[in-house]
Amino acid sequence: MAHEGLNGVPSRTAAFLLGSLMSLAPFLTPFLALSCGQAPPSVVAPALPKGAGTPGQNGVFSVDPRALLRYHSTRFKLSVPLPDGQGWRIDDHTSRELVAIHATTRSTLTLYSFVEPELMNRQSCEARARETGLFTLHDPRTIADEITVGPDAYDTRIWVALEAGASSEAPLKGHALLFGAYVRKCLFVHYATSVPSEMDEPLLTSRLATARLLILTGIRMEAFDQPPKAREWTP
Repeated sequence: MAHEGLNGVPSRTAAFLLGSLMSLAPFLTPFLALSCGQAPPSVVAPALPKGAGTPGQNGVFSVDPRALLRYHSTRFKLSVPLPDGQGWRIDDHTSRELVAIHATTRSTLTLYSFVEPELMNRQSCEARARETGLFTLHDPRTIADEITVGPDAYDTRIWVALEAGASSEAPLKGHALLFGAYVRKCLFVHYATSVPSEMDEPLLTSRLATARLLILTGIRMEAFDQPPKAREWTP
């Protein structure tokens, strides 16, 4: 079934993004291996936007696995892998959420974990996130929607969506969200990014693929009696 276009008619952008999310998976394998503490295998990368190998150039993440750093949040007792880790400005103290900004890719990562009095599932955790104003999307177009387990035993929905402007020349926004539930605990993660127009869709695709396959998948919950590993980075 064809996906609805960004302005209500069939569009190549939605189909392009949907296919690219999976086609970039082999390219991100070295990052995923490092995230799990394994040695990266040798892979052949598919075509990416020109300049993809240099952080900050053309607004794409570095393809160098050595740029991957894992941020450990003592407050939320978890860690999250960040491509081009030193390029993120992280605030884990002044608001209820952890907010990380990567200026060169126009990316924002928002993370929040909270406990409810009743048993929760992924649907109720998503509802609570909406009710409490953790996120608002205007007329989103779904690109990928997956139900999975993780991190650990969390019952989780991962949703990738777009917000388009009034025309093809208006800014195009992309979102990768995670709603997880474990007993009475909820985990909310929201990666948001934007490009100037639909002409820049390859940039948006590479960022969303990185967020979906690396950042969201790589989150690790910390056991209450387990100290953070020495290789984890806390700026």
